[in-house]
Amino acid sequence: MFHRVARSFQWHKCDPLANSTAAKASLLIPVFGYLVLFNDAIVQNLSFSKLLEGGEGKTLISGDLRLQLVYFGLVFLAFGSVWYTKRRPFLLIKSKDKTTYVQDALSGFPISSFCFQFYAIRKRTNSDNWPLFPFEDKQFENFLVTACGNQMSGINLELEEEVMCQLRSVNSRNDAVARNHEFLTRLCSVYFDLETNSRKLECVLLYLLLILAYAVLLLPSLDMFVSVAMSVFTN
Repeated sequence: MFHRVARSFQWHKCDPLANSTAAKASLLIPVFGYLVLFNDAIVQNLSFSKLLEGGEGKTLISGDLRLQLVYFGLVFLAFGSVWYTKRRPFLLIKSKDKTTYVQDALSGFPISSFCFQFYAIRKRTNSDNWPLFPFEDKQFENFLVTACGNQMSGINLELEEEVMCQLRSVNSRNDAVARNHEFLTRLCSVYFDLETNSRKLECVLLYLLLILAYAVLLLPSLDMFVSVAMSVFTN
């Protein structure tokens, strides 16, 4: 049941929530917000109800509670932003989506990076989410032969260390990528999916925290909107 629900939660989809300008700006709130929120002299003179010409009774949420909701919402958002920055898959540091990642890989990744992705996928194929290895060894071998020469023909692909050692003599990186474009595109796509679907429980918890943060921040604004709307329609 959890895996079915968690399929829609992926690390790269957190980026708009956790890495937005608002989320980055919220990192300053825990310190400065605390000084304001828990300073009695400031709180006594800062009331949202005074911003409404109707005075008290216009909003459902009190001024003090409104300040607290904004503060704690920003604290949750700041924590979520730091959490995402520190724990997101490494490939998301430069590539925000699959298309960008594949393009960056094909244009600049060394041959060793493609090999690393191949073996990383291979090691994860026994999990529930990745039951079958999606590539044939012959496809990978053809890529290696194109990149490094005929000495890679018939090499035992089970010996990862031996394969990686042979990559010291790469003949033509660009030619190998061009000739195996379809295979490498699929390889990078599968690897991106593999990484962005990793650590599902942590990803789901991060999503929930971010959603909670934005919901808490939305409450004061929603209350203000409802109060103003009621005031307009009742007068």
